[in-house]
This record gives sequence, C-alpha cells and structure tokens, in this order.
Amino acid sequence: MESLGFWLGFVAAILTIIGFVAQFWNRLKGVKVRLGGNKFIFALLICSFILSAMAIRDSTKPWPDVKTVTISAYEPVALSPIRVVRDKSFDNTDVPLDGFDYDHVTFTNVCFLYDGGSYQLQNVTLKDHWRICVKDDRLKNYFALTDAFGLLDSRTTKSSRNLLKWP
Repeated sequence: MESLGFWLGFVAAILTIIGFVAQFWNRLKGVKVRLGGNKFIFALLICSFILSAMAIRDSTKPWPDVKTVTISAYEPVALSPIRVVRDKSFDNTDVPLDGFDYDHVTFTNVCFLYDGGSYQLQNVTLKDHWRICVKDDRLKNYFALTDAFGLLDSRTTKSSRNLLKWP
C-alpha cells in the first residue's frame, strides 16, 4: 500500500509539472530568454520534480520499527529511590515506568505503565509496537486534550485498557 501511495504521488507530480508548463509556456518564453534558455528551464523542472517526489515518498513512510530514546521526568521530592535496570530486554510485557531508570534497555512490543511518577529512560531502544498505558484519569484527559488540539501524530493509535495496580 505504501508503494501505491508513492506512485500515485509520483504520477500527480508529473501531471502537475506538465500542467504548469502547458499553462505558462508562453509566459516562460520571456523568462527563458532572460535566464539562459531551454537548459535552465529543463533543469528547474527536473529539480522541482525530484523535490516533489522526495516529499511524497517521505510523507508515506510508516513509523520506524526501531527508535532510540533518552528522557527523564522527576518529581520535586521522590518518595522512593529510583531503581536502575541496565542492559536488559523486555518483550511482549507490561513495563512500569514510575520509580525506574532504564539504561541501555531494549523494549519490544511493550506497554509502559505510567502513573505520573519519576522515571528515566537512557538510550533505550523501542522495537515493533509500544504504547503508554495510564490509569490516572488526569493523564487520560491530558492525552485526550493534546489529541483534540492535534498535538499528537496522526499515526498515533489509542486504545483503552483496564490496568491492575502494580505491586
């Protein structure tokens, strides 16, 4: 399906350039003389076509399969020390964020359980699918608000899920 989008965009770019040239050919004759002739106009059209095709190709790219992330979020006063998890892998599981520092960890198809507390992710690798799961209604409302204002990526999917309290 991605290649179909690319080729439709590619054909649309060609038709746009042909339409532009056909509509403004008489006007371009004067510009062509001032700018150095047919070669310059041809080069300009080729550049326009290449840039259009690149933009269309980039707009059809899916989410990356692998992403590296570093981020920290700390409460002003941490109630308990942050536990460090280093050089591990988590696959197809729920992973608590609150109170953890994940350092050089790989996550594959996980649900990050977030309750609004302190956490740190240092050079972690996210593979395949991942999501953030919250149970606090304030966080759910915040995500709904950012989505309503268009601040989330349009490719973001939302799901609802009942979560048990993490021990």
